[in-house]
Amino acid sequence: MWCQVPHWAALALACLVWAAGALACGEMASRMLIGEGPKLADKDLYPALGVAIALGALLGATLFRRLANDNVSRIDALSAPRLYQAFRLRFWAFLILGDGVLVVLTHYYCGGNTCRLIMGSSTLSVCLALSISLPVFFARGLKSCTREEGEIDSHGLKTSLLVLEEGSP
Repeated sequence: MWCQVPHWAALALACLVWAAGALACGEMASRMLIGEGPKLADKDLYPALGVAIALGALLGATLFRRLANDNVSRIDALSAPRLYQAFRLRFWAFLILGDGVLVVLTHYYCGGNTCRLIMGSSTLSVCLALSISLPVFFARGLKSCTREEGEIDSHGLKTSLLVLEEGSP
């Protein structure tokens, strides 16, 4: 079938997209908070950073970790995964629309320091949340790529993966 891949390839793509999102958000947050425009006052910057770090840690440990677990479980349950199934269609639509809105907001409407603080802090919190939840793909993904075919995982799903052995291509 067109574009059919092993489960590990879909998991790897999901992990790469998740990591790329964390890196892109981190770069954009650093540009908004410390890179472009006039220097932000420390009395404004430090509280914004504190809120962003706390919110990012909370979101990463709860919501984003659950989303990553759900995505790995969904990929594991696919009988014949394809690359584009690394995420659901609504995720791809959200990613494209969200990035578009963020670019428009930052380039056309975000000239003042208050806007830079809000946008930079929220982007930093998403960066941290993605980074904190990224190990789910490694822990669950590696585990699912080493299960025997037909084995039942912790979610009651029957696997259809090959075992990766040392020295295999």
